[in-house]
Amino acid sequence: MDQWQDRVLATYSPDAYRLFKHKNDPFANPVGSKLKKGLEGLLDLLLGEGDVRAKAPELLEESMKVRAVQDFSPSDAVGFLFELKGVIREQAGKDLPKLDESPEWFALDSRIDAIALAGFDVFMECREKLNRIRVNEVRNLSYKAMKRANLVCDLSEIPDDSDEETVN
Repeated sequence: MDQWQDRVLATYSPDAYRLFKHKNDPFANPVGSKLKKGLEGLLDLLLGEGDVRAKAPELLEESMKVRAVQDFSPSDAVGFLFELKGVIREQAGKDLPKLDESPEWFALDSRIDAIALAGFDVFMECREKLNRIRVNEVRNLSYKAMKRANLVCDLSEIPDDSDEETVN
């Protein structure tokens, strides 16, 4: 499935593609190494037995983290998973009309779809976490700036009037 791997790597910038493709040392190329390992795991999961929805998130986590940080759109982030259908169809070639009608082919398509849905979930979780980190960072910076400008007061020193009756 080198074709699928090439298509996945081609979704990155040309410089990243060259790095991911040709540097096999996991220390010199940790992202590319994790991507390759994740793709191999996905293929094993796809062709093996087991609950795809339960196992796919773990295999997709690293690649989705990279895609979430690199501002891929959700469809672009997950789209590489659907590329696998095209690669398999190209490999099947002249046998494709016979395969399209088989229950095994339908099951394979369904497993790819399940992996893609899991990929979307993982991508969105990564994006949400990234956004929470950004919001917290802005909040902390704003608080520090306000504190330096003496615009922050300690509310523990203000008496609590909640026990008194309010008159309208």
